[in-house]
Amino acid sequence: MIPTMDRPKLLRQLLQALLQQTCSPSEVVVVDDSKRLNHTATMLASLTSEFEARECKLKYAKVPHRGADAARNLGVQLCTGQVVLFLDDDVVLDNDLLRNLMSFLDEHPEALGVGAAIHEQAEKAGTGFGSLGIATRKALMLNYEEKDKYAVRRSGKGIFPKPLTKVIRAQWLGGCCCCFRKHVFDNLQFDTNLTGYDVCGDFEFSHRLYRMYPGSLYVIPQAKVIHTGSYYSGLRDPAQKLEIYRQLIFQSYVFFKLVYRSSLLNLVAFLWALNGNLLRTIAEQLLMKRTPLRLMHQIGAYVLLLRNLNAILVGDLRFLDQTD
Repeated sequence: MIPTMDRPKLLRQLLQALLQQTCSPSEVVVVDDSKRLNHTATMLASLTSEFEARECKLKYAKVPHRGADAARNLGVQLCTGQVVLFLDDDVVLDNDLLRNLMSFLDEHPEALGVGAAIHEQAEKAGTGFGSLGIATRKALMLNYEEKDKYAVRRSGKGIFPKPLTKVIRAQWLGGCCCCFRKHVFDNLQFDTNLTGYDVCGDFEFSHRLYRMYPGSLYVIPQAKVIHTGSYYSGLRDPAQKLEIYRQLIFQSYVFFKLVYRSSLLNLVAFLWALNGNLLRTIAEQLLMKRTPLRLMHQIGAYVLLLRNLNAILVGDLRFLDQTD
């Protein structure tokens, strides 16, 4: 199942990669969340015969621009198989990806979800400044990387398995490539409060599943993808400002929804991470000579968070619709 938004060229590349898989999917569901006409449906129609030749149904649905999580919920309804694989449209696939994921699920009936080893093309958590950067992020309760560990910190930030050298149990799964058994969705859906580009919908859904069924999520090194991260790299104001706002508000919302759990230690860790995130942004501007706009937007996001904290605590994020 592929949610997509205004990126027909990347989507076409992904679909062609699916045609090269050593284990063909029984169906591919594309849910188009685009804001403007981009000929996605026409492009898909041109590939229909190629998928039919592989005995694979290519399905398409167009939805109002409501975000990746709403698109995923609709996509799940259209899926008929016993396993639903979610792929972002900006990933590069290993040819054995589907075979390795399906083989693992066949051999591990206790697994409800399994994720691939994700290699980031763009700069992500723990990169930059080497081991010093990782140590700093760890001390500030931010995202960081650790060998063979996929976990959630008290602050609500994540630990990423870099490197991933063996099969591990996970406390959440990255959404650019992960799959779940279909029956999981009998009682769970993606949280549609998380609108727009997928900031942390994958985190929220998979960690909620983990809370319900500890030990049911895995990540395996033999399934590999490269995430190009092309969305953020192309953002300019005012879109960049809005996404910085969304990141902070959505992460705070998910923290209080799933991670806080009335723990004073967790709350202190969250507040410390807020402080650490601002310090990191200032340091990046000074050391890497980045534009001051990002720092200004980050401060603006903190102001928005404080003004709307009560709404966030009760799960009412409609104030973001009025943010300019």
